[in-house]
Amino acid sequence: MKKFLSTLIFLSPIALYSEDHSLIIDNFYVKPLGGTEFNTGGSISQQATLAVGGNITQGGRAIANAAVTITSQEIDYDDAFDTMTSFGGEIGYNFSNDYFGFLRIMHNSADAQDFDAITAAANFTFGGQNTTTVRGKFSDYSETSFIFGAGKSFDLSNGFRPYLSAGFGFATIDGLDLTLTAAGLSTSAIAYSKDSTVFATDLKTGVEYLTNVSENNQLSLGIDLGYRYKGGLESDETSINTISASTLGSANDNIDGQHNFSISGSLKLSF
Repeated sequence: MKKFLSTLIFLSPIALYSEDHSLIIDNFYVKPLGGTEFNTGGSISQQATLAVGGNITQGGRAIANAAVTITSQEIDYDDAFDTMTSFGGEIGYNFSNDYFGFLRIMHNSADAQDFDAITAAANFTFGGQNTTTVRGKFSDYSETSFIFGAGKSFDLSNGFRPYLSAGFGFATIDGLDLTLTAAGLSTSAIAYSKDSTVFATDLKTGVEYLTNVSENNQLSLGIDLGYRYKGGLESDETSINTISASTLGSANDNIDGQHNFSISGSLKLSF
C-alpha cells in the first residue's frame, strides 16, 4: 500500500500536466530544415615557420633548401572549404502557445578547395622540383550535430509567428586528410585531424507563417537565421614528420573552433 501511494504521488503531477495540455501528442511538432552555413571566424591551420636544413619528407615527398625559410600559412575554414550544405530536422514540444523545447539534428557537408599551404620567398625543392608555393587540399568536410534547446515564439495574430531560440549539444566531425601539391607532384594523403566530437551551440531567430491543414494540425513555412559555434578539431600528427619538421606539425596543434552564420528554410507540422 505504501508503495502504491508513493507511485501515485509521483505520477500525479504528470497526470495533471497531461490533462491541462491535451495529453502529450497534441503538443509535438516536426520541422524539416534545409539551408547553408557561412564561416565567419576560426582557422583550421595556424601559421608556422621552418628554416629548412636538409631534406624533410612529408607524405612521401622531400622538401629541401637550407637557405630558405618556409612558412605554413594560417588557413581559415572558408579558405579550405566551399559553402556548406545543411539539411536535417527538429522534433519539438510546445509547452504553451509561446514556449517550446526541441531536439535538432543537422548534417553539414562541404567540398574541399585548394589553398596556398606552404610558401617561401625563394625557390625550394618539392620532390626534387623547384617551387616557391605548395598548394594544399583537405578531404571533404562532413559533420552531424545534435542540439537540445528551447525558445519563445510571438503571435502577431496575422498568421506570422517570429521566434527566438537557443541550444547546445555536440557535433561529430569526420577526420580530415591533407594532400600537398607542387610542380605537378602530390604527396600521399597526410592525416591532419581525427574523428572529433566537439561542443556545439547555436542562437536562432526566425519567422513562421501558419496555416491550418485540419481541425487539429497546423502547417507553417519559415525561415531561420542563426549563429553557430563548434569546437576545434582534434589534431592528428601520426603522418606528419615532426622529428625533422616540428613546426610544420605545430600548424595543426591548435585547430580553432568554427564561428558560422546559418540560414535555412523550414516546413513545420504541428499536431
